[in-house]
Amino acid sequence: MTSVKDGKTLFDFNITVLGRTPILKPNIEALDYVVVNFTKDFTVGSTTFRAGEVRKIPAVLCYLIMNDQKNKSIATAGKYAAYGLGAAVGVSEIMAASTAVEMTLAIIDMGMLATDFAMNEALATS
Repeated sequence: MTSVKDGKTLFDFNITVLGRTPILKPNIEALDYVVVNFTKDFTVGSTTFRAGEVRKIPAVLCYLIMNDQKNKSIATAGKYAAYGLGAAVGVSEIMAASTAVEMTLAIIDMGMLATDFAMNEALATS
């Protein structure tokens, strides 16, 4: 990401507040217009913003874009935390196995977990 001289870099786009320097007044009003330089593609509703595009938009729309990206980041972090927890449970199952049958069932369980992860990732990207 690159930054604008008189703006701030927030997430994957740069913001410049028109008519004033954000350092002097850090609060941006909802109806202020801001110049946004997108560093990656965004789709919000039916509007698509392309990477490298510079747009003058109301601050409230900029907030909507930032909020959408934040929610996606939280969902992704939660998904990978659940994957890690599932793997930890599977490993502890293998370590706790005292017979060959329990070990086999634990390994099958880990295989099913890995298959579930792979299928979820494949469906999420398609």
